[in-house]
Amino acid sequence: MQFFVQDVREWGDKKILTNFAQTLRGENYFFERLSLQNLLLGDYKSTAFSLPRYYRKLYDAIKGRYYGMEYFMNNCEPLILSMDIPGKSVQRRFRNQWVTCWGSFGKSANLAPDTVSMVKELGIRICYVDGAKVPDEIFQFYNAVLKWFVYTSTEGAILETGFTPTQLIGKMIVQEPSSFVHDIQVGF
Repeated sequence: MQFFVQDVREWGDKKILTNFAQTLRGENYFFERLSLQNLLLGDYKSTAFSLPRYYRKLYDAIKGRYYGMEYFMNNCEPLILSMDIPGKSVQRRFRNQWVTCWGSFGKSANLAPDTVSMVKELGIRICYVDGAKVPDEIFQFYNAVLKWFVYTSTEGAILETGFTPTQLIGKMIVQEPSSFVHDIQVGF
């Protein structure tokens, strides 16, 4: 049996979602909480295309708490912090990866397009906010999804975790969702 990188990512996305929403009812409540947080932060206007331009200024507020974004941004452009003003190619690369990440997650979680759009917006908005205004659960969710996306971006990236795709699948099967998410967040 052969597994594709997309299969591994999809199964991991489902495991991550299971950690944050144990049941279908819990899943609905979880996305309602994200939607409410998105509404509360509606004054923060930004897009995935513009975030790289402001990332250097936001970095001190992001690092540590929103480390999934750090990891994701470094994957898109490792030299982002040394750039005064990132060019359009960096902005496009980040936006395209952001759209791919959440499109993939939305497909795995069987989310409606408007829910995927809301989750994408909130992930950008929380970069601009004092971290104390955002519940830990939200940061934990984004950190897990973003790091998992980078871990499963290519077969080579999976191998960098220290596991083969088959070993990583075994880890997903054996571990409880909370342990799996913890391993993603701290690194395999």
